[in-house]
Amino acid sequence: MKKSIIVKIFVGALIIPIVSLFLISKFNLFSYFDFIPVDYRFEAGLGSYMFVLDAIYEYIVALISDRYTKITFIIYKSKNEMNIGNTPTVVCSESNSGVASFNCNVILEGNLKKLRKIKVLLPLPLWVTSQISQDDDSISSSTEGIIWNFSKLLPSNGVYQQSIECTSKVPLIKNQNNNTLSIKVRPQLVKKHCWSAWGIEFKSNKVVIKNGE
Repeated sequence: MKKSIIVKIFVGALIIPIVSLFLISKFNLFSYFDFIPVDYRFEAGLGSYMFVLDAIYEYIVALISDRYTKITFIIYKSKNEMNIGNTPTVVCSESNSGVASFNCNVILEGNLKKLRKIKVLLPLPLWVTSQISQDDDSISSSTEGIIWNFSKLLPSNGVYQQSIECTSKVPLIKNQNNNTLSIKVRPQLVKKHCWSAWGIEFKSNKVVIKNGE
């Protein structure tokens, strides 16, 4: 059972009734309506409180859902290996002139306004250099590694819910001859502030980069 369903059952079956009983013990508006029989005023008040609290809860859930963003970032070498549970190994071997490559499949879901602000960084060691194609506007190289800027793939206007999927190929070339070098890296969100990642679910796998066999 999903965590969200468990929370909803818990709130609906326990929290809302308890809070409603507390509120009606303090004030029952229906006790001032003479046309309602005395025996039914408590039930009417309790039902009204529960209805209002449930509506408030549903509104808060909908508000959070509208701002919720999910990013799935999968690194793979071939399509039959495209699984977030895998950790591919990329080798910049001498037999390939020190060149290797991997693919990245990215799925973004959520509020369009928030998606435009998202950037993802894949940190790279100094002993490899990325050779990014100029045809792919969404990614670029920096001194820290490879950066995905998804605003260039999304509509420039609107705040509605959006879903987009893209695939990028990342070539690497080694710039040192030490074949013993190896590192495991994982993509990470670029955060301007500590609260920038609030409401973002980010899932990814790792990749092992080797400088030789």
